[in-house]
Amino acid sequence: MWSKLQKFVVTRPLMFIGLVVIGLAVFTFINIEALHYSSAPKFCATCHPLEKNGPLGEHFTWAKSNHATAGIGCLDCHGTPGFTGYMKAKMGGLKDLYGEIFLSSEHKLKILTQGASDPAYAAKLVPNGTCLHCHSDAVNASNQKDLLMNVGVSFRTLDGVKNPDFRKTYGLPDIFEGTLRSATDPNHKKHVWELGLSCVDCHLGIAHAGQLRNRSSMDICFTCHDARRQGDKKLSPPDNNDCQACHSVQKAVQAGTLLAGEEPQPWYMAAISCGDCHSDSMTPPTPATCNGCHPGKSYGGMIAELQSGYAEKLSPLKQLRDELFHKRGGFDAARTRRFNEFRQLVDALEKDGSKGVHNPEHIESVFAKAATLAAALRK
Repeated sequence: MWSKLQKFVVTRPLMFIGLVVIGLAVFTFINIEALHYSSAPKFCATCHPLEKNGPLGEHFTWAKSNHATAGIGCLDCHGTPGFTGYMKAKMGGLKDLYGEIFLSSEHKLKILTQGASDPAYAAKLVPNGTCLHCHSDAVNASNQKDLLMNVGVSFRTLDGVKNPDFRKTYGLPDIFEGTLRSATDPNHKKHVWELGLSCVDCHLGIAHAGQLRNRSSMDICFTCHDARRQGDKKLSPPDNNDCQACHSVQKAVQAGTLLAGEEPQPWYMAAISCGDCHSDSMTPPTPATCNGCHPGKSYGGMIAELQSGYAEKLSPLKQLRDELFHKRGGFDAARTRRFNEFRQLVDALEKDGSKGVHNPEHIESVFAKAATLAAALRK
């Protein structure tokens, strides 16, 4: 057999070389297709098949998240940027495959539960550098410069992300430099760069809540701040009742500055402190609170009146925002800008916990602007 092969190589070298080239091409093609197939979220669903929240339902919950609507798949988050990071993730998948075949289902559930509940462990599964590749221009630029992002073949969205274009397409700010839409100002520079927190310390399960948006809760902030105050006297997190230290949307509502490029509409009572109406960080004011300063007047009833129609007015705007959110990938540049402006206004209205009470006139202006944008987007 060996002698026949040697004779074939000597007598027909060009055919031999051609067969080798064809063989290598077929081998490469099969491997590339195998990588593509095993990199798709539907492949992950093979081992995470349940259609419910919780362990084994990771594909189901991801599919309902805003990451899924942006084409951010499992390996985009569970693997560091660059081709090397991608291949490391694929090699790590072999360990998972071993566990799937040879280890008990109890072991698998234990690992999945730990990833969903333990921020320290979750940070190993989704390190900061992966999140920041999409959410920070500086980190993205550094990765583009220092890493081999691909080898001419794209296996996932992450390695093709280039900011600021990518984040602007989806109306995302640079979390270290831009103005955030969130209800609070999380000061990412301090938390990530100075204090060394992991993204998942605050955003654990960000893509696995089984809903479009999964926002951090104030309880997470308070729990960490309380522990830091007790453990390290050099740290000085804001007091839990210092509302305006963090609540950026409420500050903008009272200052009347939610409409970019337009004249501010400050609330006539913008100078009062939060504590004048809120007895603590968790208790909203009641009509009795108003009567404490305005006895015999109907201010308490005014609050109820202002808030009564808020949800009804907001509901169709939220519905349109969520409907268009899933279609935004096909928008042209002008429609994308219009949608992002509309989305930011609706987000701000949704996050105004006062439901218009903190600045009724300005909130009416925001509703009017959002309605104008909505009409244009419906065309």
